[in-house]
Amino acid sequence: MEFVKIKKQKLIQAVRNMHRLFGFFLSLLFFVWCTTGFVMMYKEFPSVSKTEYLKMRTNISYDSTIKLSAINEWEYTNLDSCSEIRMYQLLKKKIINIVNTEGKIICLDAYTGKYVNPIKEHELKDLVNSYFGNTKKVKTIDVITELDQWIPRTKFLPHMPIYKVLLDDKENTTCYISSQSGEIIQKLNFEDKIWAWLGPIPHWIYFKNLRINTDAWRYVVITLSSLGVVLALLGIILGVSRTVNSKNKSQKFSPYKKKWFRWHHYVGFIFGLFIFTWILSGLLSMNPLKWASEDSLSEKETKIWQGTNYSILTTVNNFQSAFDNITKHKSIKEIKFSLFNSDNYLIATNQNNEVQHVKIQDKNVFNNAIDILSIKSQVLKLLPNNKIIASEILTDYDNYYYNKHRTLPLPIYRFKFDDKNSTWYYVNPKTLTVVKKMQTDNKIERWLYNGLHSLDFPQLFYKRPLWDIIVIVLLLGCTLLSFTGLKLTAGWFFRWYNKRLIRK
Repeated sequence: MEFVKIKKQKLIQAVRNMHRLFGFFLSLLFFVWCTTGFVMMYKEFPSVSKTEYLKMRTNISYDSTIKLSAINEWEYTNLDSCSEIRMYQLLKKKIINIVNTEGKIICLDAYTGKYVNPIKEHELKDLVNSYFGNTKKVKTIDVITELDQWIPRTKFLPHMPIYKVLLDDKENTTCYISSQSGEIIQKLNFEDKIWAWLGPIPHWIYFKNLRINTDAWRYVVITLSSLGVVLALLGIILGVSRTVNSKNKSQKFSPYKKKWFRWHHYVGFIFGLFIFTWILSGLLSMNPLKWASEDSLSEKETKIWQGTNYSILTTVNNFQSAFDNITKHKSIKEIKFSLFNSDNYLIATNQNNEVQHVKIQDKNVFNNAIDILSIKSQVLKLLPNNKIIASEILTDYDNYYYNKHRTLPLPIYRFKFDDKNSTWYYVNPKTLTVVKKMQTDNKIERWLYNGLHSLDFPQLFYKRPLWDIIVIVLLLGCTLLSFTGLKLTAGWFFRWYNKRLIRK
């Protein structure tokens, strides 16, 4: 028994030493994560939303006297390597924007079908005027050829070089305009930058020189989060151990006499489990070891859904009539070419991000209601060896198809399969696309990340300000826990350092 007792004491001491060793740096990191969490409740990393950008765009003009180049007259003919084809108005041009499977952007003039450079530097002022009217003037223009703090992700690379345009307004608005597509790919002002530095940038460790290297950034975040999980768990073990094994039974609950130790112990008991699950869920958001699958169609499934590839468009000669149907008497901002069950469609989007579709081969008016049975038969091709156990039309969000601001389109068709992965497909009947695919691992990840990290539970998430109050209280507790840990470990470090100086 004495041997077991000694081993137990050594184990507890080892845990205490590890907790102290990592305590200062990780408590500082926890403190930063918690304080920036308050900002993250209300402010996100700056971006230009699709709806905001659509409202700035020029309507695609309809002119019955001008004919567009037929698809089979396009200079770009390698359509079987396309992942997306769109049309939009840019100044007086109608642009066909093609993105191939490698992410490269190719632009054609819709009138001639010839390659074009969508925007040159001398056209920027006219372009900005078309986006903002006469309310904003161009102050400076910079041409950038590498990622920066506000466009740090690799998805922006195909747009290089990018025009960084500073507008002469009181908000100090900055726009990033793609030289390849002429589109605004980022928009922010001085206030957005301040909030980003107070929230998302430190919270996500979104510093430019690190974030532009995706692999290195993932490694750093996963490593720090893993250490944080270990530290929080060790803290819980120590807190329980010190209470259970306390020799000073006269002390109520906490054996510590010193104020800061006692406060750390008290707050840890109340909020320790939450900060543990919070850091753990943050770690899981990075999908370490790639344990959760993607929530979108695989390449194979996409081909099955489309029924063919975009090369079939080269045989179509009458998309002019479909284009006329879409733009005539309509305020259309963007048109997307889409494939569904080997049929070609044009998907029209207005300034409110509302969509309608029409078959390219047809001369009919808009057809917005391809019935659920037609879509169901196509969904069955994705898992031909399994059965659909439920098909529903969702007029409100469920636990997996939703977003914070409730802006995702409705209604949506949901199909549940009886396969081993319990696969669910969500289909937008207006865009004729599978907008989300959920399997068992995705569903688990949703609850472990969104649920534990943002308290994103249906009974609470949309009940404001109840959600705000609970999250603020929890973040205040975690901030206090981090601060007391920071103070204690800093004190321990300085005492240890001073002892070493005295010995020398």
